[in-house]
Amino acid sequence: MDIENAVEILFESIILKIDELDGSLRQFFEKLKKKFKTDDFTRFEAMEATGFKKTQLQYYINQLVQLEYIKQYGHGNKGYKYKIFHFDDIQSVRKKLKDHFIKQIQQLKPNTNER
Repeated sequence: MDIENAVEILFESIILKIDELDGSLRQFFEKLKKKFKTDDFTRFEAMEATGFKKTQLQYYINQLVQLEYIKQYGHGNKGYKYKIFHFDDIQSVRKKLKDHFIKQIQQLKPNTNER
């Protein structure tokens, strides 16, 4: 069915549109969640876990702090610590959205057969 093919083709684009984090920031955040879960971490530990260099890492950390996905605490002269604050589950969102699309397609199938 053409609608099923369209959903398959456009699904990733739809996910990117509804996700507050862009693709590379999402990947960075998922690596942090996997590595640190509920543990505090420093930027050096984040650098080691993600493989990002200092400038790019700091940009992503600042973005996540601004969006309140992670919290920054401590003092600049002693080094900040970070903690994951918002544990969104993008995989759950993906599954719910995919299930919703499948349900919608199933509801359309009888109507297209009657025409």
